[in-house]
Amino acid sequence: MSDAQDGAAGATDPAPPVEEPTATVATILAEVRDTAPTAEREQIAEMIRERLQRAGVELPDAEVEQLTTQIVDGHA
Repeated sequence: MSDAQDGAAGATDPAPPVEEPTATVATILAEVRDTAPTAEREQIAEMIRERLQRAGVELPDAEVEQLTTQIVDGHA
């Protein structure tokens, strides 16, 4: 009986996929790159921070700076 209860609980409250934050960050980078190809570095960093916050993804400032560099340098 507990199996049925566990199955029902799993069906109503599925765990989020493990890769979701990575996919979200990749999507955000693509959007920022496409939206602001000529924006200044600080504008790009702020756009990344805002979109990460809206998506509920927390990254350290150093990582946001690395992502910003990827866009500025054309590697994202």
